[in-house]
Amino acid sequence: MIARWQVNAQSDARLQVTLQSQRTLRYTEADTDGDRPAHVRAASAITRLAERWYIVQDDTAFLAMVDAGTVAALPINVPGAGVRQQFSAALGNKAAKPDFEACFTVFDAATGAPQLWVVGSGSTARRRNIAVIDPAAATVVVYDATTLHQQIVDDLGHLPNIEGACVRADVLWLFHRGNTGTTDRGCCAYGWPWPQVQAWVRGAAAAPGFIAVCTFALGAVQGVPLGITDAAVGPNGHVVVLCAAENSGNAVDDGAVLGACMGVLDADANGRWNGVRLADLPRDLMGPSASVKPEGLYIDVAKPDRAYLVADPDDTEQPAQLSELELVGPWWR
Repeated sequence: MIARWQVNAQSDARLQVTLQSQRTLRYTEADTDGDRPAHVRAASAITRLAERWYIVQDDTAFLAMVDAGTVAALPINVPGAGVRQQFSAALGNKAAKPDFEACFTVFDAATGAPQLWVVGSGSTARRRNIAVIDPAAATVVVYDATTLHQQIVDDLGHLPNIEGACVRADVLWLFHRGNTGTTDRGCCAYGWPWPQVQAWVRGAAAAPGFIAVCTFALGAVQGVPLGITDAAVGPNGHVVVLCAAENSGNAVDDGAVLGACMGVLDADANGRWNGVRLADLPRDLMGPSASVKPEGLYIDVAKPDRAYLVADPDDTEQPAQLSELELVGPWWR
């Protein structure tokens, strides 16, 4: 039986987020083939292994690898996307972009080695891929994840826009932002048994069906609903969501970001989410442009008062920023 429930959000004035530092993300080495921008752009997700950051971009098929002094790029070659690694209306290939919007770090069930999983939004048929990356070998394998995405389509009754993903308590959660248009059923998360998903990707089992659906009532800013743009696991298994209210009628067109916040999901004794406590993000985090949208979140479980964020400036000429945040208050109560 599929578990279904709704979670309501409330603002918590005790929770605060302050900006500590920002780093502009420009690639260290020059492009050799003329198809990679000079900077990280459209940053949509972030994770970390050891001292290296990995940043996903939704309109270029490159994984940015960020160390203390360098920014490098690893191509993610997606079948059917064409020969280009960057996508835009000006290039005439925007419809072909894989639209990677979420990522997380796990350890392979068979080998114990660390892996990066990168997930497509599913907002069109071309955007239903999962890339599994071996960071040590710098190898990328792209899998057709239509089976999982189609389950969401069938349940929602419309195309999804997956912008967050995480693994918590052996469940893979994919977060639909809820911004695809007037018929969208709203922000929600679908859960699959993680061991079965890993077996499916290895070709050892059929794709599992989802086992849970959690919908979120997050509120609105000036009448524009908040939607989840990323999710990350924090201390003690807490999940933190990144939210934005973008004034756009669909998931394709950009619009002004009227507000953004972070929220920690509280759980009951059985581990089921039963509330979201929200804290506003400071405006200076996003800079002067009204279109900058926070899209990627990482929580440092070793330093529970630290979080890291990347944003999409919705401008191909502007480099993305990596922001270090301080979390103040009872986030992990």
